Amino acid sequence: MLPLSLLIATCLPALAAAADVSWRQGWGLARGSQGAGEPRYRLPFDTTRFSVGQAPEGRFSHLDAENRHAVDFTLPEGTPVLAARAGRVIDLQAGFSGHGLDPQRDRMRANYVRIRHADGSIAVYAHLQQNGVRVRTQQWVEAGELIAVSGNTGFSTAPHLHFAVQRQQGGHLVSIPVQIDTPRGRLHLPTGDGAD
Repeated sequence: MLPLSLLIATCLPALAAAADVSWRQGWGLARGSQGAGEPRYRLPFDTTRFSVGQAPEGRFSHLDAENRHAVDFTLPEGTPVLAARAGRVIDLQAGFSGHGLDPQRDRMRANYVRIRHADGSIAVYAHLQQNGVRVRTQQWVEAGELIAVSGNTGFSTAPHLHFAVQRQQGGHLVSIPVQIDTPRGRLHLPTGDGAD
């Protein structure tokens, strides 16, 4: 049985709180921007209220190389998912329904969109609603453009958007840390579960 903290998909209070308030030690919005020349990512949705169910290096499913720096945003099913950065859609899956906690059966049953950016990195948006993908393979998308709607498919405990940026390394995909800008500042997410 999973610990209760893994089943509860909320760790952050609403973004409506003041931008300079730290909700938990290490969580919140950081003032300032990224260094010059670093790629900028926007939130992959437009809602002003959200929480993070699993941060980078979360124990439930963010310990492998592909997902180590992923973020799971807790969102209601059907929330519009937007491209966090411009790029070309290189792969997608839209036909699965349902979710479960069997890694062998459910990991490959998540609907997703993969977008390659100009620098070769690839953003992954996963656990999308069945038939909720709104783009096609090889389509160019701009940052902020609608690409899908959130869901609860594949290896998942609750509705959320799994977001990761990856690079090819030695024939394998590995996730990389990214900075995400919001209208109120840069999102600061420490590593680990955060819910414990």
